[in-house]
Amino acid sequence: MIASLCPFSQSENLTPDAPEPLRRYLAWYHLWPRAGASLRLGTLDVAGYQVVVHRYAPEHPRGTVLVLHGYFDHVGLYRHLIHFLLEEGYAVVTWDQPGHGLSSGELVAIESFAEYQDVIDAVLDHMAAHESLPDWVGAVGQSTGCAALTEFILTHRESDRWRRLPRYVYLAPLLRPAHFRKARILYRLLSPFRRTWKREFSVNSHDPDFIRFLRTEDPLQPQILSVKWVGALQKWIRRVELSEPVEGVPLLIVQGDEDRTVDWRHNLPAYRRLFPGSQSLLLPGLRHQVVNETEEYRLKVWSLIRKHLDAGA
Repeated sequence: MIASLCPFSQSENLTPDAPEPLRRYLAWYHLWPRAGASLRLGTLDVAGYQVVVHRYAPEHPRGTVLVLHGYFDHVGLYRHLIHFLLEEGYAVVTWDQPGHGLSSGELVAIESFAEYQDVIDAVLDHMAAHESLPDWVGAVGQSTGCAALTEFILTHRESDRWRRLPRYVYLAPLLRPAHFRKARILYRLLSPFRRTWKREFSVNSHDPDFIRFLRTEDPLQPQILSVKWVGALQKWIRRVELSEPVEGVPLLIVQGDEDRTVDWRHNLPAYRRLFPGSQSLLLPGLRHQVVNETEEYRLKVWSLIRKHLDAGA
């Protein structure tokens, strides 16, 4: 697939006569933009990776929103959020993280979480130089996508570059994963001998169709966990938990109390310490895959996102 994509600066709005692999990809994941909206899809070279970037825009966008997916995920799983934002009148810029989806890189691995923020910087710079999109309204991250945004804020805390994104929404943010102490012991014992572990799929949504698709029908779904990624995560956790607070970050955190993927009881107060003044909401019943929950839960979350982003539009 990546071979059929040109650099993002050379890409054009996709039409129904796009190359067959692209048409199949967009149809399979229901990513074709709806009435009046346009889509550009191409690659950016960042930190040794070819990162596949999607840019959606309605006819008259009133602002632009960045969307960052979680670990094991890819843009193809974020159609509900993308279409919601388009319906709200926002342009959307999103991409497959290195080692995920259509982007290049060792499968679900990363040397350092700093590479995630390198991609954010590259995307923001490219959009400013080459795309005629309205001003940024904010960013929405899910799980590891929140970690990437946190790294972006911490890296640029002195320059205030993070203020280019006026509002932040964290959905089930990653800091410590569930069973963190057990995972740390296993990492110390096994990392000298293993590059990957077999992935264990969890029931992280109330939507049985999504769970089935994830386990049996998604060709871009990884079947392994990267030991290298776990090591990078542990270093990043230490960095965050030792960081001084960053004042004035307009952040909304949405977390579910049935999330078994992250240690939200530890993470929520840790994020509130790091970002004083942030707002956090614990929703009963919500599981980890917030953007792929049943419609009942999604509509609640969409309402919260709408209110928070509208305040910055």
